[in-house]
Amino acid sequence: MSHYSESPHRSLHFSATAVVSFWLTLIQPFALGQETAFGLFRSIPTPGRFRAMSLASHREAMKTVFLWNPGENRLVSIRVDSSWNRFTAREHHVDEPIDNFLVTDLAQGRPAGGVIVTRSARRLSFVADLDADTLRTIASLALPVTPTGIAVADVNNDRRADLLVYDRDNPGIIPYMNEGSFRFRQGRIINPDNAVSALVPVHLNNDNLIDVVLYDWVRSEIHLVYGIGQGMFLDQATLPVEGDLMHLAAAAMTPSGSLDLILSTQRPSSLQIWEGNGLGDFNPRIRMTEKEPLASFAIADLNHDGYNDIAGLTKPTKLVVYLSAGMEALPEHLEFSAGEGGEQVLLVDVDGDDFCDALVLDGEKQQLLTYHNARASFALTDSLEYVTGLRPAGVWIEDVNGDGMNDIALVNSGSNSLSLLSNNGGEGMFGQANYSVAVEPQYLALHSRRVSTARFILSYPRSNQVSFLTIDFRERAFTNAIIPVAGETEFLAWGGVDRDLVDFFCFNWASSNGTPSLTLFQQIGPQTFIEKSFRLNIPNALLGAAVGDVNGDLLPDVAYVYRNNTTGKYEFATSLGDSVSSFRQKTSSYELPEKLIEKSYIWIADVNRDTVPDVVFIFPKVEQILKVSAGKGDGSFAPPDTIAFGVSIRDREQLRLVDFDGDGLLDIVLNDLNSRSVGWLRGNGDGRFSKYRPLVGARQIGHFAVGDLNNDGVPDLAIVLTNKGTIMMYDGRLLRGSAGDGLR
Repeated sequence: MSHYSESPHRSLHFSATAVVSFWLTLIQPFALGQETAFGLFRSIPTPGRFRAMSLASHREAMKTVFLWNPGENRLVSIRVDSSWNRFTAREHHVDEPIDNFLVTDLAQGRPAGGVIVTRSARRLSFVADLDADTLRTIASLALPVTPTGIAVADVNNDRRADLLVYDRDNPGIIPYMNEGSFRFRQGRIINPDNAVSALVPVHLNNDNLIDVVLYDWVRSEIHLVYGIGQGMFLDQATLPVEGDLMHLAAAAMTPSGSLDLILSTQRPSSLQIWEGNGLGDFNPRIRMTEKEPLASFAIADLNHDGYNDIAGLTKPTKLVVYLSAGMEALPEHLEFSAGEGGEQVLLVDVDGDDFCDALVLDGEKQQLLTYHNARASFALTDSLEYVTGLRPAGVWIEDVNGDGMNDIALVNSGSNSLSLLSNNGGEGMFGQANYSVAVEPQYLALHSRRVSTARFILSYPRSNQVSFLTIDFRERAFTNAIIPVAGETEFLAWGGVDRDLVDFFCFNWASSNGTPSLTLFQQIGPQTFIEKSFRLNIPNALLGAAVGDVNGDLLPDVAYVYRNNTTGKYEFATSLGDSVSSFRQKTSSYELPEKLIEKSYIWIADVNRDTVPDVVFIFPKVEQILKVSAGKGDGSFAPPDTIAFGVSIRDREQLRLVDFDGDGLLDIVLNDLNSRSVGWLRGNGDGRFSKYRPLVGARQIGHFAVGDLNNDGVPDLAIVLTNKGTIMMYDGRLLRGSAGDGLR
């Protein structure tokens, strides 16, 4: 017995209004070489929660990271090979609490040893063998103060590493001259009238003597202290600092080689670059404001352009990168997720490829995070995880830059950016290049390509906007046309006429009068769009729609689900389009048996290989049913058949109709909220589908995309992990082979 009946209310159709609006297009230049930072992402578990780390290189291309908690008698080393795939964790026995641990060469001719700083005992302990299970102290140095910090430098020019010790509660810097064999002689106190909370040994002028840049936290000022020989120093200049200094560093930020100062402050929170002239003079040139102060930062040239860049951690945890291009412009600002409790960041080449990478210690999640340089590419042979911007959302796989290989495009709602991960063919995927967009983008679609340009559509539900964004790779510029809309907007696929001036359809869940509507945007000029909104006659409620050619006339038609308030029933219907896109000719309508439908998503595609478009739709809320309705070729459809029960999706982008196994038949890939997995229903070619099979399970799966990423002719899977701030890529051939064995 059929549960479907043809509706007698054929007079129901869309009403349309057209509004012509003008939007100013913002044109921005970009430089790909300065907009890449990190790509491949890896995490290594740590045996417990740690708050501090230091790094030491090791023989045989191994890297060793030392971890500790200030005040505890525990030191752990993690040794990682050059591929960063194999690692071993080892706990070392120590006799006293560790507040700081420095790996440094204090004894000439010996491998680097360690310096243990114990504040409670006012003592420095020296360790020679860092490979031993028990780190035995071979010498110690009693201090007259409780050390806030310690620096290593040759202050008396005898080619031995000396020590500079300071205590913020006792004025001055105490130098200790290295006399060999871990014996030290206390020198004359440097700047005995300054309350020092930070210092950096540097070369301020052209002599070969070590100088010191220090910060007096009581006066909030920087002092430039010059070495004059034999461990003696002379205070030559004082520079006031706005705010309270948290961290101080010195480095040549430009290829000219002159030393600059980098300051991180709180109250107010800022990152400042003071330009040096090579003669000891410094002038504040660049100031970046952060909502939260940097808890840690490091300096290195991340993109091989000759300019040093800055990577820092803020709390709530995020990794902030400033890609410098000199003193005449503000650095490019990038943001990445950094776990849940980022404590410290280091910049170092972890894998020996001559590109600088980042290490982040995430104490809260007990892991060491590795951010490989974006210029290094990695081939997809099993699975890869790449870092994205903050809170990644919509994702798309297609050949974006026209080189014949599929790339990945995604939007980051937390970073307000569009990211592109370029494919390097057999060598794999590069890290992301970023483009700033409007606030909190959520949905993304690639509209079309034109020679050297890619054209995207973006939706911003929070600000009720969509935008049409064009990236011109040849001219190195992009145009982003912002268009206001009413309510949350999702894109509807329409593969119709492709022309230089664009058309695209959107579904608005709340239009200007509060009811859902279908909207067509037609571009009539570089900065002008016509907006046509289509809604059902009040009080009927539109619950979902799709756009496609259902009768073979090459014109867009509409398939939709709505609530007929005259009968109180839910109906599935189609309306045919014409040359002016009026959608006034309703050709088919069926009453649906569902008792309550709050929302529906619909797709038009030929799922039974009869060259006639069919309709797939899902009721994700109460009923949680996936259905298919076979097309008849004239715009009408057979009553729907149920494909699956108990599946639910969050939005339209959570389901894709693709040939996932390469057999020429359309399959259904979806992100099922109930099982917290991305899985698929294999198409049989007759409009029927196999049972849902999970492929990948993870917490907080955002959006996903399907496409060939490793050029083996088989579609692969890319999944966005929104809260983690990464994108996972899975080799499709291996993924489908293990689908029956449970979730990966």
